Amino acid sequence: MIQDGKPVEDILGGEHALDLFYAYGIRNSFGIDFEPVTGTLWDTEIGSNGEDEINIVEPAFNSGWRKIQELADSSSEISGLVKFPGLSARQYSIVGLIQELSYRIEGLAGKYSDPELVWENPITPIAIEFLDSKLLGGKYQNDIFVGSFNYGRILHFHLNEQRDALYLRGPLEDKVENNPQGYISSVFGQNFGRIVDLETGPDGYLYVLSLTADDGKIFRIIPKNLAINTTS
Repeated sequence: MIQDGKPVEDILGGEHALDLFYAYGIRNSFGIDFEPVTGTLWDTEIGSNGEDEINIVEPAFNSGWRKIQELADSSSEISGLVKFPGLSARQYSIVGLIQELSYRIEGLAGKYSDPELVWENPITPIAIEFLDSKLLGGKYQNDIFVGSFNYGRILHFHLNEQRDALYLRGPLEDKVENNPQGYISSVFGQNFGRIVDLETGPDGYLYVLSLTADDGKIFRIIPKNLAINTTS
């Protein structure tokens, strides 16, 4: 299904069971959200031993698992991945051949793309959320927030102007994060225990669901000046 609930047709193929799938090669994607401006689907994936990822999930996206984790090393590594043809049930007919050509021209069917960010050391990014609200300030509106289960930190990232990649600077320009606790400019908040979900509430503020040793907690993140006025 796509975001408005309509079925996906011929993304990976018109024959059953390929007609049921939108993307593949994805490993342990606990975090998933739609970018509110473009409607593009993004996810977080948990690697086998580190190499956690943020990805853009386009139609027929191939995330590479199990042959590729993190950034691909070479074009030959990519060429070894399974590529579904995106054909209808008539794939062996003249109609099928024409359709295959059109899919290739349009760049559809199975298509690998590198992650937008990789954590070399495991942070277990279970939660991802686009803050579709300006109540925490315009600089955070429609940005990505990622929750780390391992470190109890919320990480924040801007998107580029086209909103088709993360806006990364300094040590993150190569799309690789070597500090498991996060490059300091990306750390939005910390000490939340084991974060399992992030959500924008109906009131426009960011909510954090966290597990502790004894129970679970829900935190609401509001601007500092509002917190002072509320407690005074």
